[in-house]
Amino acid sequence: MQVILLEKIDNVGILGDLVDVKSGFARNFLLPQGKAELATPTNIEAFEQRRAELEKLEADALADAKGRAAKLEGASLTVTSRGDPCGCRKCRSLDREEGNPAPRRSVAQCG
Repeated sequence: MQVILLEKIDNVGILGDLVDVKSGFARNFLLPQGKAELATPTNIEAFEQRRAELEKLEADALADAKGRAAKLEGASLTVTSRGDPCGCRKCRSLDREEGNPAPRRSVAQCG
């Protein structure tokens, strides 16, 4: 089924691409969520008229995300949790603080 993408979809395409997707993917995901339109001649013409508006919305969303990323740059997050009876979570976090990440196997073999 051919559709016109109204936004970037990972592993499918970007805004404005005319792509062939499986009909179930289009009917169950892309079309109901407004991420694509059927590729009929009428819809293609209507999309070309709306293209600038959609590209501006996408650019605004990207600028907003970059602004939020700039605010978070350099921020730190501390998560506290109770350790397992053998203290594996505590040991793992201490190892990571020292710059030596604990191997996954050593954590999985707790108690």
